[in-house]
Amino acid sequence: MILRILLGVLVGYIIYKLLVDLIFPIVRTTRQVRQQFRDIHDRMEKQANQFQQQQEPHPNQPSKAGRSVGDYIDFEEVK
Repeated sequence: MILRILLGVLVGYIIYKLLVDLIFPIVRTTRQVRQQFRDIHDRMEKQANQFQQQQEPHPNQPSKAGRSVGDYIDFEEVK
């Protein structure tokens, strides 16, 4: 009878230590890493959007494609 109680207490203690020392820290660390990845991803998207907005031509300025560069002469190979 006492042996069963001691065995039950020992198994309970081992399960408790496993949860507290191994499982809970792994879960907590996993959550923190996921949150950090989300933060980095959001920051990268924000910077990409800002970069794209800077690259768009303004309506008051003429675009580079609309400027006349000059006459273009086709290259002809001489044999």
